[in-house]
Amino acid sequence: EPQSPRWWQVVTVKDAFTMFKEEGVKVVDVRGARDHDKEAVMGSVNVPAVNVVGRPLHWEKETRGDFESEFSQMFPDPATARVLILGAADAENEPDGACVVLDRLRAAGFEYVAAVEVAGGYDNWVKQYTPAGKKRTGNAKYTNVVGAPGTICAFSEIITQEDGVFDDPTLMRKTRVYD
Repeated sequence: EPQSPRWWQVVTVKDAFTMFKEEGVKVVDVRGARDHDKEAVMGSVNVPAVNVVGRPLHWEKETRGDFESEFSQMFPDPATARVLILGAADAENEPDGACVVLDRLRAAGFEYVAAVEVAGGYDNWVKQYTPAGKKRTGNAKYTNVVGAPGTICAFSEIITQEDGVFDDPTLMRKTRVYD
């Protein structure tokens, strides 16, 4: 649980996606710039609450001291700024989690009463939608090629089956290379 009770609304990814696409509510990704640059929701704005430092296998998150001022400059009216806060999956404990970020803003005198937390953060968003906004069907099977402990090789998310594509013989072409 966050240090204080949640004074903001929490919505599912599906509801957040609808707010973003149909109502024009801005998605604010508060993850570090390194993570945002690697992959982010198309159309989101990055206001990083942390700096990701270190080297592979030793990444660390350092709290950015100028986050509150940067956020308040981008969204100057806390009473009316309607934003979707998209952060780390662990909203209560990670320095770039929605709870931590909204509590930091409130402590600095910026209580964004219309802010909305996206439940499960960025990780939950990309389980349901691609960064480009395509709905994931839930029928795909994914595999990750793991390199060193704690890492995933580049381009390792491989779709092995989606919506029965491999079950339909008319979609598959069999060829014999050797007799």
